[in-house]
Amino acid sequence: QGKKLLHKIIHGGTYKSWMKGDYVNGKYIHPRQGEPDEWTVNFELEMKGVREYLMSKNPELVDSVKKVKDHNVAGSFIAIYLGEFERRLLESTYEYLRAKELTNYDSVLMNDGLMIPAGVPDDICEQLGEHLLRTTGFDITFTRKAFEMIDDLDEETIVAPHAIHPEVVENPME
Repeated sequence: QGKKLLHKIIHGGTYKSWMKGDYVNGKYIHPRQGEPDEWTVNFELEMKGVREYLMSKNPELVDSVKKVKDHNVAGSFIAIYLGEFERRLLESTYEYLRAKELTNYDSVLMNDGLMIPAGVPDDICEQLGEHLLRTTGFDITFTRKAFEMIDDLDEETIVAPHAIHPEVVENPME
């Protein structure tokens, strides 16, 4: 639940709205109880300031979001902004793997990571972290996770990605 709270706050929500519960089919279910701790209150204030600062530096992206959203513009803005950074980091990671001939179009984007073929060097996680720090300035820690087979996929499990229109992410880093 803590991860959901942080995600909500990052994307423009509040502790107070999170306490209402999960919004499902037009109503809140599973209300939560408790008072926010000092860290949560400070995080909420800090994220509000971060969103406002980034939006002030990226008015074109804000305008693009406003063309398609009429509520929680700040949340949509930050989702696109952070998604663009994630895309760039994954792209740089993939380019590194290709340059080292550790993948040949057989890597797969998976949730918030990259699934790569077996047989890569034992220190590949360290190599990728060092590469991203050197080329992007981001200090990212990669970890290996075992792949577990999923035998019973059905059409409801498979979700098609939604395209982001180029004009929405035209210049998010200015």
